[in-house]
Amino acid sequence: MLISHKREIVDVDRMFSFKQGKLAIYWNGYPYIPGYLAGEQSIHYLGAEFEIAGVVPFAKLRGAFSIIIATEQRIIAFADNSDFHTFFVSEQGVSDRFLPLTKFLSSTSDLLLSTEAVAQTFAVGRILSGKTIIESVRMLDKNEYVEIGDAGIRVREKGLPDIDVQVTEFDPDRFFDSV
Repeated sequence: MLISHKREIVDVDRMFSFKQGKLAIYWNGYPYIPGYLAGEQSIHYLGAEFEIAGVVPFAKLRGAFSIIIATEQRIIAFADNSDFHTFFVSEQGVSDRFLPLTKFLSSTSDLLLSTEAVAQTFAVGRILSGKTIIESVRMLDKNEYVEIGDAGIRVREKGLPDIDVQVTEFDPDRFFDSV
């Protein structure tokens, strides 16, 4: 999946989808909201909440997923709160896959290697801090989402509480009852 800064969504054929009126939600993975079945039932609830409040209930979402919510005015892209899925972000586009985004970007400008990311790869065997080997592309943090609208691509905070703050009561014996 690739989204350009002009709010053009490309290649969502491999994603699940739910459309209701002017709202479209695309997702991969296993999203669920406690009290609703995982997948489509949780997505229906997410869509209803979004239409009412105009915001995504990030703290309620569980699972491993990437989700795109599209309206006429904006597109919101985000991944799960546990970092199993991610989005790659640049000023010109957003994608859940690195190579399609870099291919798209290379068609409009020259891409520069990140010397810091290359040095990290040689020093510790991987790239740290959400960077990629391309200077203009970074990985979205688990506490961030992307909003694409008239002002272009904006990275925003989800506003999730710290990991040690208990958001809801959690009963491990009843965990799979709601999934």
